[in-house]
Amino acid sequence: MLKRIILPILSALITIIALFHLLPWLAVISLVPLLYTFKNASIADAIKSTMFFSISLGLCLFSWIPASAGIFNGQWLSGVLMLIVFTLTLSIYFLLLFSSYRYLEKPDAIVKNALLLGAAVVVLDYIKDALFSTMPWFDFHFGNALAGSNYTIQLAELGGVYLLSFFVVFANVIIAATLTQNFPVKWAVVTLAVFIAVNVGLYHYRSNEQEGKEIKLNLLTENIDPRVKWEVEGNQLVNGLLKLSKKAASQPAAINVWTETVIPWTYLPDDDFVNTILQDCRENNALTLLGINTSANDHEVFDSAYLLTPKGNVLGRYDKNYPLLVVESNVKGTGEAFNHDRGTSVAEGKTAAAIASPLGKIGVYICNEASVPKISSALVASGADYLVNISNDGWFADTYLSKQHFYYNRLRAVESRRYVVANSNMGYSGVASANGDIDLHIPTKESKLTQVLVYKQNTKTLYSLFPFGMLLLSCILIINHKYNNK
Repeated sequence: MLKRIILPILSALITIIALFHLLPWLAVISLVPLLYTFKNASIADAIKSTMFFSISLGLCLFSWIPASAGIFNGQWLSGVLMLIVFTLTLSIYFLLLFSSYRYLEKPDAIVKNALLLGAAVVVLDYIKDALFSTMPWFDFHFGNALAGSNYTIQLAELGGVYLLSFFVVFANVIIAATLTQNFPVKWAVVTLAVFIAVNVGLYHYRSNEQEGKEIKLNLLTENIDPRVKWEVEGNQLVNGLLKLSKKAASQPAAINVWTETVIPWTYLPDDDFVNTILQDCRENNALTLLGINTSANDHEVFDSAYLLTPKGNVLGRYDKNYPLLVVESNVKGTGEAFNHDRGTSVAEGKTAAAIASPLGKIGVYICNEASVPKISSALVASGADYLVNISNDGWFADTYLSKQHFYYNRLRAVESRRYVVANSNMGYSGVASANGDIDLHIPTKESKLTQVLVYKQNTKTLYSLFPFGMLLLSCILIINHKYNNK
């Protein structure tokens, strides 16, 4: 009985370490202790093991919420409540996953069972991602850990993070079977070796592809603590931003990229601050990508990114399609967001299309949308030559989420084979290349200017063409497993 408590908790801790630190080698054994408890276990016992696993995992995964709630609205007790609710919600996901697996698995059909569990994860992940697209803290994928290495992420161009999760789960079942069912170790070795070989081959193939002309971008990262009150320190903050703008003018680039809602007011064409930073761009003829709100109505704004010429002409605007539920968007029945200090709530943008410019088509997405693959897919489908993610990680700057945020962009880069630029207030900034290479700059508390290079790409990946391909394939595998007795 003790093993049905200790081993699931151990499995949860290994999974958390693999995800937090992006360790692919640990991800492929993270479920082995839990799967070990399933041997000769009834469905009821498997459910008990799953509960110990899921509760332990959830408490670790959402441990940042109480502290962030305290920063965000001063109500850390509400954060504790959310921690409990989110943990129980995640438990439902795992109960559905492992109870259905135990019900459908077949004795001694190890490879088929591995395919079954991998397929079940993919189907549930598609459903979970559709339900919680505005709640990125539920962006739990076993495959996320594989983003830690270029030699384990490349297959994302075929099936996105879903294919990576499929492999992680498949490998865990095979490795567990070598311990519990005397499955030949050589097949576990072959599985891992083939996976690595295919990834290495794809990486080198994509690294040798022809690239277009380089485009230099300045990332202007203000690193302003979100707790700072603009009504008290506004003049000092604006002066700091103008100083950063002057620095960018002295180190010219084709585009100056600011972070999400770098200033807490709505855009107007004759805005003094905007006109001043554009004046700094005129000598170098640089474009400006500026995160600033747009008025939607009396009580709502769009979280926007404007692409501006040095003369102030608007080349295009992107409005965030997936504002954070409760945090940014309206709480049902109240007409306001959870953070009452905002004064307004964020309205949903309606389209996701690349912005045409003299430097190619730029696909912009904002903050948590880095965890929504369909946004980057839509931008690439609309012709984006490269992608830019602007964000504000100040609310969870000291948590694992900040680093994960950047590595979501690495996943999006490989899925679409596009360069992805990331600029985040109090977060990680840099660029993920189309082949998965990264130029990563760790967070600081001082404002900084970072220069990165991107290259226009026009590759069409299998995942970008068929984003639901893994869902269809997984459904076929599950149906075949259920009804094919051969």
